[in-house]
Amino acid sequence: MNTQPPDLLIRAGRVFCAGTDLDDPGAVAIRDGRIVASGPDVSGPAKESLEFLDCLLVPGLVDVHAHPAPTSWKYGTDPDSEMLPHGTTTVLSQGDAGAATWGLYKREVIEDSRTRVLLAISPAVLGESEDRACFSDLTEVNVDACVAAIETGGESIWGIAVNLSQASCANTDPRKVMNRTLAIAERTGKPLLFGARIDTTEWPLSDQMRLLRPGDVLTYCFRQSSQSIVADGRVLDSVSEARRRGVKFDVGHG
Repeated sequence: MNTQPPDLLIRAGRVFCAGTDLDDPGAVAIRDGRIVASGPDVSGPAKESLEFLDCLLVPGLVDVHAHPAPTSWKYGTDPDSEMLPHGTTTVLSQGDAGAATWGLYKREVIEDSRTRVLLAISPAVLGESEDRACFSDLTEVNVDACVAAIETGGESIWGIAVNLSQASCANTDPRKVMNRTLAIAERTGKPLLFGARIDTTEWPLSDQMRLLRPGDVLTYCFRQSSQSIVADGRVLDSVSEARRRGVKFDVGHG
């Protein structure tokens, strides 16, 4: 057992950790850059001590829907300057890279960031690296290339991002995009981060919800449009059914 005092002791009026059910006044001890103890009984000398008696101390936050990417890309945001300083230590990308840009993304974003970055890969080979509708050319929605990228990506690729909005599909049939995306998901076992088609007259949300599987995530779920999961103050029946079978929901407007 290491009996050396911790490098840093942080005391707070409330220390919270959902993973360990900790929710009390207390402290967190850190040694060699890692947490070695936490809770109401943590005390003693330390090389440095900080006190935040009126504050809440939590583990690093996880943002399930963001765009950590080169700033020259369509939605690209530097995670170390825009996310990490606000307490978000793990950021999940929504479709920023595709099969053709995955290698660059891995080197310049995942490996070069202090922030932990995980990717929901785009079925489109270029992802969101260019300022255009990523699914405007259906030939770029390449099932085999995306599967190969996922197989080489390991834990760095957590899922598959598909947004079927007009802004992403342009004149491409969103059903064809979805069919190819589901083929990728079935071959790799990865969940979808799914953005629904907004025009319900073209494709009802209930029909889209039936395509989602346990572990898939519906994003933009509270958007102010006909594709919200709520109508007339009630959650839609198709949404409640999807939740019961294990579909998850993401606000997506962080």
